[in-house]
Amino acid sequence: MRICIVLSLVPGLLLSGLPIVIPFIGFTIGAGIDLGSIFTAGLNGIILALFVVVIGAGFTFLADKYVLRRPGYAGAALASSSGNSIANPAVIASIDATYKPFVQTATAEIASAVVLTAIFVPFITAFVARKFGSGRNDGEHLPTIAEDAEVTR
Repeated sequence: MRICIVLSLVPGLLLSGLPIVIPFIGFTIGAGIDLGSIFTAGLNGIILALFVVVIGAGFTFLADKYVLRRPGYAGAALASSSGNSIANPAVIASIDATYKPFVQTATAEIASAVVLTAIFVPFITAFVARKFGSGRNDGEHLPTIAEDAEVTR
């Protein structure tokens, strides 16, 4: 019985610390980004980043807007290359040795795409939210984290 009372207090305690933790999470993600990888990869990395954003945002935005019937900003936010994709060329080369000569170039190009999408996707998401609306702009009520925690109790 006592453990149920204690566990019911935990979400409220954790939610109060959320605004404090978010900048630190952002700093740790940003600290691992190397802007020099853009120059190392050159034009190929920039083109790869454009493909990731255009194709990725295209599919996810359309799915969010027309399949899920949402404003589309969540789909636009998904159009980023994740940092763990940088390891993919090395993993593939460890499986098939014929790809070993391409590992460094591919890693630099993917790192460039990760950096560029990390910089530009938030601006694209903000544009989509302004153009097509977000839950806050068009009268739709989006639950806050605290309200969501209340529902799950």
